[in-house]
Amino acid sequence: NCNCASVPFAELYESPIVSQRFVSVITKTTLCQSPSQFQNEFIETVGAYRINDDLACNFTKPVLPTLPPLPCPGGCQCSGPQGDIRVVDCSNYGNYTSIPRLPKNIVSLNMANNQIDQLSADSFKCCDVGDDKATCTCTNLNAVYLDNNKLTEIPPKAFSELPTLQVLSISNNFIGRVYSDSWSYNLQDLDLSHNSINEINSAFGFNDLGSLQTLDLSYNRLSSLNKGLKALDSLVTLNLSGNKFGVFPELS
Repeated sequence: NCNCASVPFAELYESPIVSQRFVSVITKTTLCQSPSQFQNEFIETVGAYRINDDLACNFTKPVLPTLPPLPCPGGCQCSGPQGDIRVVDCSNYGNYTSIPRLPKNIVSLNMANNQIDQLSADSFKCCDVGDDKATCTCTNLNAVYLDNNKLTEIPPKAFSELPTLQVLSISNNFIGRVYSDSWSYNLQDLDLSHNSINEINSAFGFNDLGSLQTLDLSYNRLSSLNKGLKALDSLVTLNLSGNKFGVFPELS
């Protein structure tokens, strides 16, 4: 019977601290025979809250346990309200070769002055303790600083899965190529100064960055732009100093 006494058992399916292996073992083993509104439904489909609401169970709705937040990455300084880490600064550590797993609610990440030499679409993972890394996403990350690392390129989709990213600084690396689909569409401020970028066009550049307002490409190896900036409708500030232009480039 899927009645009020079944609520604690139904909670097992919804609790993040219960292992998925246990859940998979008991899934589709408990079929409700009564009451009529739940008949022939599995208890994990009905769920604790529906039992509690539909049957007006005479107790407070169960409060499911929550996972603790991920601690501050080693060698970094972290801050935020009441232990909820929002800012992670690893710029004084110097030994990171990749992006560590990050606290779920992080807003700003500083990984400058490290040894990071490559990025991918899976580099940024924001989780709580016990979360499956494959499903972790960084939905609040607003600013990322990767200056003075060892990056040689910005691969496709490196930042495109960061929907709230507005500020990105990757100066003083060894970047020779960037891809048009590398970026977050909400990006407003992008610093790629002091790199080795030698080509910008429709494939290697900044398509679909309609929100970008500031772009610093100073001290690269550019000799032309090939209309690679024509899609930047909101651009206000552009720095191209220290490149190899024979004549001032056409921007549109």
